[in-house]
Amino acid sequence: MDDPARRTSDECTFGDRPDRRDLTIDPLNPCMSLGAMYAAFGIHRAMPLSHGASGCVRFQRMEIARHFQRVLHVPSTMLDDRAAMYGGEDNVREAVANVFRLYDPETIVLFTTCLSETIGDDMQGIVDRLDVPEGKRAVWVSTPSYTGSHLAGYGACVAAMIGQLARPLRQEAPLSRLDAHPARSDAWLSQSEVHSPCSETWSDRGDADSGGVNTCGLRGDRALLVPGWCDPADVEAIEELVAPFFADTIMLPDIRDVYDVRPSDAADIYPPGGTPLRRIEEVASCGFGLFIGIEATEAAARAFEEASPLARIVRSALPIGVTASDAIVRAAHEMSGRVVPDRIAEQRRRAVEALMSQADLLYGKRAMVICDADAACGLAGFLVDAGMVPACVVAGDTASDFEERLQGCIASASGERSAANVLPCAVLVPSDWLDAEEWLAAHSVDIILGDSRNKRLAARAGVPLVRVGFPNADRSLSFIDSYMGYRGTIRLLRDIAGALIEAEEASLEPHELPIARYF
Repeated sequence: MDDPARRTSDECTFGDRPDRRDLTIDPLNPCMSLGAMYAAFGIHRAMPLSHGASGCVRFQRMEIARHFQRVLHVPSTMLDDRAAMYGGEDNVREAVANVFRLYDPETIVLFTTCLSETIGDDMQGIVDRLDVPEGKRAVWVSTPSYTGSHLAGYGACVAAMIGQLARPLRQEAPLSRLDAHPARSDAWLSQSEVHSPCSETWSDRGDADSGGVNTCGLRGDRALLVPGWCDPADVEAIEELVAPFFADTIMLPDIRDVYDVRPSDAADIYPPGGTPLRRIEEVASCGFGLFIGIEATEAAARAFEEASPLARIVRSALPIGVTASDAIVRAAHEMSGRVVPDRIAEQRRRAVEALMSQADLLYGKRAMVICDADAACGLAGFLVDAGMVPACVVAGDTASDFEERLQGCIASASGERSAANVLPCAVLVPSDWLDAEEWLAAHSVDIILGDSRNKRLAARAGVPLVRVGFPNADRSLSFIDSYMGYRGTIRLLRDIAGALIEAEEASLEPHELPIARYF
């Protein structure tokens, strides 16, 4: 029988995948609970609280701590065998009281784990019965670790923030849509003519005018910006693309100045970053919502639609590469009606020039992408932008439409040719590292893009690894530079080109090494 995993790259098509085993060997993605913990730190003075056994929170906390090379405080309800039989409400009540007493957070984000979900605790009822101090808030989110990835847990946590913390729109007057602000046709005549299928169409729930406030409190000059799974530098890069188009932008969650600052020695002192609680309460007043990273933000987008049914919403892929960045800039322009700032236009020009300058080195090089679903779509589009071939894309748990979205990103970056035959590309989802090992043993690539856990895979294959995604735990300060936006495109281009050159020179004798590559 023909095995799709053993076909040559030219024979592989979207939808082909090897027969799935009943056993996952070395999973590619962390669990939902870790994603909820990651997002919870994006609220100012918030404390995540794991409702499960102590081992769960230690593992999840360790993964994030390794990536950012810093210590994290994350308490647990410490479920034991008795709680497994009779329920964990007493553990939750005791843990919440201790956290408020010892850490004094403004908000507790209580997330579940495998054990508490299997028990079947009535979390909404437990939270309703909690003794929460005045002026404090408690949010809970269901994140069973045996379903979904860290992206799903991240999105579920942000959705819980919106659904449980945002104030509803005023209902004194009938809900009315704001007048649409026409987009200027001359905003970016020569630079953003490509519309990416990675970016979905506008919601039909209403239009907004940049600058107005309607009778129910919806503000046409305010946008909610929800970044997907990102490093702090990535959040900064996304805001740089979007914020100039709106008078007020609410970033949720905002992990800047949280993971990338030195932790305090005092347990009750929180980092300066995070979205303030008062800003989360204003989310429903946003006339626009931009959700960057489809799988990590889909649940949050649905929660925002319920909280602000008249807002205009766009869902977009992560802005990795020129094409994906163009899609976000055009979306922000069309929502606000404002002209693209000269600064952003200049950044794009430089990114395009950088891509052109490296075409002779990168054209036709075959790359293997191994990372989470959202990063995989962005990286595949970037590879096509750069003239490279995404020979194989490997991801763990993904949404059912992942392959369709991946096709769309590749088709858009390649000039919107027919997605059926844009590039020969093997797609292994849902998958694990054994699948990646087996595919790589049968096919050749020039480079691997993925997190630091792929270093042994790359070493065995004898190809360079460019570290992208989460976690990157073997290189100092790997989180301080972003590969997103136009400037991030240049950084990623530099690192890929440098890795290929170093691999090329590795076989040379010292006296054969060129002193200069250009001129």
